[in-house]
Amino acid sequence: ETFINGRIELIWTCPNGRHPYPRRTIDQSGTVYKVGSSLTIENVTMQDGGLYVCKTFNVTRLEANVTVTVYDKPFITVSHKKGPYYEITSGHKSLKLAAKVDAFPRPSVTWYKDGKLIKENHTCYEPDPMKYRLGIRDVRPKHAGNYTIVLSNAKYGLYKNLTMQLVVTEKPKIYEKETDFDKIERVELRSKHRIQCTVSGNPDPKIEWKWQPCSLTDTLCNPEGQKIVVQENMFIGNRIRSIENITMKHGDKKKIVSTLTTANSSASGIYYCVASNKIGEEERSIEFYVSDVPFGLQTQPQVTTIVGNDVLLTCRASRYIYSHLAWYYPSAEAALGGPVIQKTDNYSISLTLLIANVTKEQSGLYKCRAQNQHNSTDTLEQHTQLLVRAKAAPYVIQNLTDLEVNISGKIILECKVSGTPEPQITWRKNGYPISAASGISMENNTLVIER
Repeated sequence: ETFINGRIELIWTCPNGRHPYPRRTIDQSGTVYKVGSSLTIENVTMQDGGLYVCKTFNVTRLEANVTVTVYDKPFITVSHKKGPYYEITSGHKSLKLAAKVDAFPRPSVTWYKDGKLIKENHTCYEPDPMKYRLGIRDVRPKHAGNYTIVLSNAKYGLYKNLTMQLVVTEKPKIYEKETDFDKIERVELRSKHRIQCTVSGNPDPKIEWKWQPCSLTDTLCNPEGQKIVVQENMFIGNRIRSIENITMKHGDKKKIVSTLTTANSSASGIYYCVASNKIGEEERSIEFYVSDVPFGLQTQPQVTTIVGNDVLLTCRASRYIYSHLAWYYPSAEAALGGPVIQKTDNYSISLTLLIANVTKEQSGLYKCRAQNQHNSTDTLEQHTQLLVRAKAAPYVIQNLTDLEVNISGKIILECKVSGTPEPQITWRKNGYPISAASGISMENNTLVIER
């Protein structure tokens, strides 16, 4: 077609010197005439293929051409465009799987994942049949698998398919990190103790355990030195009894559970579970505090004393875990101004309240409280019941009575007395002290003679 005004002759040049018979048209509806020439090829044969050129005659040199390709039969060929293997890291916004297709006529296109049909209205996938592509949105590990493109032309009985594998790599993930905020491991002195990490990732992560000891000069654990890789049967900090890695399936997710077991625990510090693969690294720290204080805080349940004595009430807490020890009087008043003794040992801290020249009025329930250094909402409390007794002179509750025994018989004499403080008992025979000897024993105010 041309828009040059006037009567223009259009000439066709065909392949193989054939002489065409085009149909000429002219449109005079506008101020500029439009002249056209159309060429129809009937009963197409292989010889009709080639370059067709349309050009003007005796006017400005205008030319247009088209190449006609003639196939002897319908066909479908398909091959990998970027290879049979795709690898992408989880979290990418999109990915396109593509096949290189040469076909005539254009075939219908369907996609399958692991043998299951992917529907066109699927929320995760975007099929593009015109470009033989499949788009995947927000790539996740669940998208990994084998994808198959199926090309079909039912009219001519043509079917082809091609499979490509998608591997979704994933940075290591440690699941305990989602739930163990402010969590610490309080470990009983000389005990066997287990700590663990649950890890996933693709490729499978390598898991290492590392150790850093606490500073011995602080009540709060400040790790010292480099992190040291620990292995089975090593004695760095604590003796490592075993490190076990167990693989398990949780739904479609493959997880590795790594368990480190210490033996005869005696050192406080930080253990690190480090999981790594070619995508990245993840680390979890586990605060490992060895203590000789049961349940984290300990006091004497009951202390009995006598009026006028000096009394020491001691409260002990696990070192590196608890701080701010405080005693409270029975009146609930904090013993801030009273004389106290603070002490730090390898595995505990302690606070001792000194009550000098105690009176009976100071009897009651004393409370000791400790604050968790790592969790402000965790406060422990233990009680000590202080009993103050008035002094009382010793007196005999029941007098001894005369006994007659046979020779070689057994004599048992019990001296029942009372007094505050508790009286000391001595036994005499004919005014002379009796001492324990063969056949003579004295225990719990009782004299036993066996001869």
